[in-house]
Amino acid sequence: MRRGRQPRAGWTCVTVATVLLILFCNKVVSGLLVRPLETMYPPIPELSADQPLPSALAACRYVVVLGSGHADVPDQAATTKLSEAGLARIVEGVRLARLLPAADLIVSGPAVHGNSTHASVLARAAADLGIDPARIQQIDTARDTEDESRAVRALVGDAPVALVTSAAHMPRAAALFQRAGVRALPCPANFVANPDRTSAGTVSTGTPIPWPEAPGPCMSGWGSFGSGSSTRSTERHGSVTF
Repeated sequence: MRRGRQPRAGWTCVTVATVLLILFCNKVVSGLLVRPLETMYPPIPELSADQPLPSALAACRYVVVLGSGHADVPDQAATTKLSEAGLARIVEGVRLARLLPAADLIVSGPAVHGNSTHASVLARAAADLGIDPARIQQIDTARDTEDESRAVRALVGDAPVALVTSAAHMPRAAALFQRAGVRALPCPANFVANPDRTSAGTVSTGTPIPWPEAPGPCMSGWGSFGSGSSTRSTERHGSVTF
């Protein structure tokens, strides 16, 4: 009887695993799983040149763009080398740096297998997008988000920063930066589960999210991200896991 049950149990495990794999590969299901993370922090609204900045953003002295990934392809511009997440992050970082002309831009990411550092690719992309290279600082030794939080803390001290990373990664990043003592304003980018995003050529207005005027959790109380007891981040740069 036991021998008969073992193959049946094995087939059950295989079936369940296959169903789960299909579900997780489905864009609708994956979007439903990611959306709670992406909606924890509101994005920075689009601001016109004559519009006053929200006070929490205006206080930032640095814009910090966390590393993602890139392909070291010869003879390609830095912007085309970046991964989708990397490009979305640096574009948002450049937008914020333009809104904050007195702020420095900090980019992060090490080299993998002796190739260009990810930070240098981000820096070149930012320069190509109009940021003065003199305003750009690079962190090229941090290999994950926890390392980045400590390196940023060493660079900026108590100065408030605008923290840019993918929306789904922001809750973990914000918790780690808070733990490191960085006064960071979460500025999420690269929303992949936006239900208001429609097909190419059309734009949905969606529902605006109110912008808090006061500094928030990483800066001193912008909502909470749970217990703040995140374990070591698994996001790593280059060829390592995100």
